[in-house]
Amino acid sequence: MSARSETPAFRILWSTFLEQFAANESATSDLQMRRAIIGVVAFLITPGLYIMMSQLGSFEVLRLVAKARDMPQLVETRLAQMAVIFVAYSMITTGLITVFIWDTLVFDKRDAMVLGPLPVSGRTVVFAKLAALATFLVGTALAVNLTSGLPFGLVTGGNEGLIIRHTLGHFAGTIGGAVFMFSMLVVVRGLLVLFVSQQFAATAGSILQFVFLSAVLCFMMVPTAMGKTTPAFLDKSAGEWMPMAWFFGLFEVIRGSREPGLDILAQRALTALPLSVAGAMGITFAGYWKQMRAALAPSARVAASARLRRGLARLLTGSNRTARGTADFILTTLARSRPQQVPIAISASMAVAIISVAASSRPGGLEALYAPRTVVLWIPMVIGYWIIIGLRSSFAMPTELPSAWVFRVHSRQRSASYWLGMRAAMISFALLPALAANALVVLPLVGWRVAAWHTLFVCIAVTFAAQAASIAIDSVPFTRAYPPGHTKLKTRWPLYFGGMYAVAYWPVRWELGALHDPSALVRLAAAGVVAIVALDLIGRRAALDWKVQFEAEFGDDPEQLTFLNLGPDAGHHAQPAT
Repeated sequence: MSARSETPAFRILWSTFLEQFAANESATSDLQMRRAIIGVVAFLITPGLYIMMSQLGSFEVLRLVAKARDMPQLVETRLAQMAVIFVAYSMITTGLITVFIWDTLVFDKRDAMVLGPLPVSGRTVVFAKLAALATFLVGTALAVNLTSGLPFGLVTGGNEGLIIRHTLGHFAGTIGGAVFMFSMLVVVRGLLVLFVSQQFAATAGSILQFVFLSAVLCFMMVPTAMGKTTPAFLDKSAGEWMPMAWFFGLFEVIRGSREPGLDILAQRALTALPLSVAGAMGITFAGYWKQMRAALAPSARVAASARLRRGLARLLTGSNRTARGTADFILTTLARSRPQQVPIAISASMAVAIISVAASSRPGGLEALYAPRTVVLWIPMVIGYWIIIGLRSSFAMPTELPSAWVFRVHSRQRSASYWLGMRAAMISFALLPALAANALVVLPLVGWRVAAWHTLFVCIAVTFAAQAASIAIDSVPFTRAYPPGHTKLKTRWPLYFGGMYAVAYWPVRWELGALHDPSALVRLAAAGVVAIVALDLIGRRAALDWKVQFEAEFGDDPEQLTFLNLGPDAGHHAQPAT
């Protein structure tokens, strides 16, 4: 096929791949999707504006003080701190945006089904994909860094006539770091698909979403980590292994800093940047057919990835086969459907940010954490609680609408089995991460005796939270179309934070008060069990009023369907269906 005939196909594929970045099957309308995109962009740009204003607002005063005291190193130190902040924020934000389009970094199942039979060369498809990725990257990097780069150059370089140099240094460090982060994530995604599996790559995407969102929230919510100490990147030993430090060095060298060792960091950035871009292009070309085959292959690891949670859910449901089947359906859907994992990752990231703020704002440093304290013991409970909040949001997102037929057929009689299965799924999904946090964080800090008692209270707190959240759900998850505003996340944040205190903070305070009295601990645990039993009775009674509704798969009247004449030799003309 000639290059001229490939050009229209390239343009169409390029625009289609761009549209995929903003596609979301869980959105009920394009308007809702646009609003969500605007909200995400505002969420990411606003912290950059705040950082820029907070850093540049006092810069002029610092410059006058440094000039009066003849201490130019004060200005250089502040500029270095700002460079660290801008580069770190650019790379973390770009990484967050990239992992939220994780599935579209490579060719998915529908790409393989549509593009495979078309008379379009693989080179055209790959180049169109790369062009779409480049367009998305440029737009993202400019949106995040343009609002801080221009004011930085005007304020810091205006008096010395170095506006252009400071602006170029800012853009080189921040946008260069963003390109490096984006390219490396593309490489990681491609390597996982090539050498591991498509399912493992999808699981890694959910983990990276949690990691980057936690980093962004901690960057915003832990002010003690920004601008109050000498940047760790100025340490040469740190610069040997941190890519963020390389682009900090590039930022400073172009800006005109004469700090020793920065030229080495800048050279590493200039070496790593083209290598990462070439690696992203190479892995996309090399893995094109592999990715197409992997996208078409059935997922055989879905059940295995949820095996542990399903086993715990079966223990909770006992001999109730309907409840067991409902729990299996929910946990398997969560394991294989990444859109349903996003709200859970967001909520878990909120837990990490809250824990980080509480730990960093406590006086005494890390040494104060090696004792039974609220800031330590509440960590597993906070994680479990916010995962349950994310599950509540995830359950409202439709994924398996046709499966409502199965639940509807078996719901002729009043029964609490569906609710029992959903509750078991919530407990098993949230309890395992909470227990893992208790074993990995609480046990090393406070010792085995306190951690053993605390394991019991973690189980009670997470079960109580799951019981309370499940009562507010009145349908089988994933089987109903999403009603806009159902979860009311924007208005219920005070309620969610109040629930966190009820589930995590006050129980830990009561536990600390009874920590040296085993009989008091037993009474406290018994009170928690009584509260769980009371919620169980309320939930079973409310579940009897559940109504399994089937959402019609097609909204059109069958009598209004028409056959289309797709060609001159089709043999029929458009006519109403009979």
